Amino acid sequence: MAAHFYLAKSVNFYWLFLPFFVTLWRFIYLFSIRMTPENLQQIISDNLNTTHIAVESADNVHFYVTVVSSDFAGQSKIKQHRMIKDLFAAQFADESIHAMSLKTHTPEQWAQKQAQA
Repeated sequence: MAAHFYLAKSVNFYWLFLPFFVTLWRFIYLFSIRMTPENLQQIISDNLNTTHIAVESADNVHFYVTVVSSDFAGQSKIKQHRMIKDLFAAQFADESIHAMSLKTHTPEQWAQKQAQA
């Protein structure tokens, strides 16, 4: 008993639990700031001139997004995707969004795609 008490005093016993508490705090934080498909739709529609937005997610961390916007006219696919992902930079940084699969189209491209389907 005396050896155990000495060990607990000499090595701060509570530091052993720090990784557990950090993980627990991170878990609680991430679940409290979860994004929903509706949140993503609202943010995109508030920032871009869109005619169609579809967002799907099974776990509210991995998202599949389709956006049709006239703002994409004349832009490369990379630029179009960057326009969307830049809207969610903070969410990618705090990991409330882990992954986002994007399909972007201009209204003309979307009309052609719908006609072919």
